[in-house]
Amino acid sequence: MKSWIPLAQKKFLAKNFRKLLLEIQGESMIDQGVRLDQSFEGYRRDVEQIDDVVVIGVKY
Repeated sequence: MKSWIPLAQKKFLAKNFRKLLLEIQGESMIDQGVRLDQSFEGYRRDVEQIDDVVVIGVKY
């Protein structure tokens, strides 16, 4: 079952997530986390979060 999303609210989509990851790949892990938080909060705005979101970063 898909989560309900208001008509004005579009999905973030994997394409947009990949684009964001490519934009921030040169930044430190801390800065990447901050940018991911800011991007997701900006996308989500005032809509209550329904689904869980997990992003794991690995540095080698």
